[in-house]
Amino acid sequence: MLCPYSSFGELLLRSRALEKALAPAFRLVQSTEGFRYKSGFDLTDYEDGTENPHDDAAVEAALTDSGASFAAIQQWQHDLKGFHALPSHETDHIMGRRLSDNEELDDAPISAHVKRTAQESFAPEAFIVRRSMPWIEGDRAGLMFLAFGFSLDAFEVHVADDLAIGEAVDAHIDHDGALLDHL
Repeated sequence: MLCPYSSFGELLLRSRALEKALAPAFRLVQSTEGFRYKSGFDLTDYEDGTENPHDDAAVEAALTDSGASFAAIQQWQHDLKGFHALPSHETDHIMGRRLSDNEELDDAPISAHVKRTAQESFAPEAFIVRRSMPWIEGDRAGLMFLAFGFSLDAFEVHVADDLAIGEAVDAHIDHDGALLDHL
């Protein structure tokens, strides 16, 4: 559940109420507190979610004709010390865009994050609606990633790409570790 509440107290009370309401059918396995950083940035300081479909395209990508949706959640732990120790031109090439203006790099390597996640470049196209929030627990930090799709097909394409089946791995994954991965 992504909750944009400004108070941790309000978040706690609403989370408990939701947990109680869903208790007959669901059991809480993990709760991670996320937060909004800047106007939708990852803790790497790069803007996140710039390639999401918008408006009607988002509804079409996320919902079935009956209004249902498939969801996937991934929790990524970043190696922020290692990432921020790299020169800016290297981090730009890992992401595939410049930190300074968020513009995609023409010379980005095939392993660049933006090249590995360009939804229109999959065959077939694999559009999903992605939302994420940074999280911090002690000295660990990362990104909680939630995606919605109208079918499982798009998720299968994305997972195969994440695993780099037959290709170069997403360079951003070299500085992250998956902690939680559920469909």
